[in-house]
Amino acid sequence: MTRSPGRRDRHSETLVRAALIGAATGLRSQYGVTALSLTAGRPRPAARSWLRRAALTAATAEGVADKLPSTPSRLAPRGLLPRLGVGALTGAALARRHGGPVTAPVAVATASALTFSLAGAGWRRLTRSHPAAGALAEDSTAAVLAWAACVR
Repeated sequence: MTRSPGRRDRHSETLVRAALIGAATGLRSQYGVTALSLTAGRPRPAARSWLRRAALTAATAEGVADKLPSTPSRLAPRGLLPRLGVGALTGAALARRHGGPVTAPVAVATASALTFSLAGAGWRRLTRSHPAAGALAEDSTAAVLAWAACVR
């Protein structure tokens, strides 16, 4: 006999998903937003399709810009503050999608975005001798985290 998930179970699942999407956002700021837009319910003909294209374009542009030597550190205020803001927004969006309270998921996603921003910067220092491979591994990790946060 199976039981339907209770309110506490759904809230715990939402917190885990918030941590995942915050982690993805800490690594690549646009990947969480993109995963949310791609996994949203049935798209309305024009309203959501242009949003999905815009999110994919932003994520692709970030993936390319990240590889450029002129790209500033993600830990600089102009790189970190938007990541934290987007992490908070994606945590709120996930909470709303799952019909629960938003305060805890926002806090979890923001903390996770900060943690993974720091971890990603450390990873890039470790992979300095192979920067392309390190960046591609980070891209893949961020994509998997974002996708895992959003799919059922």
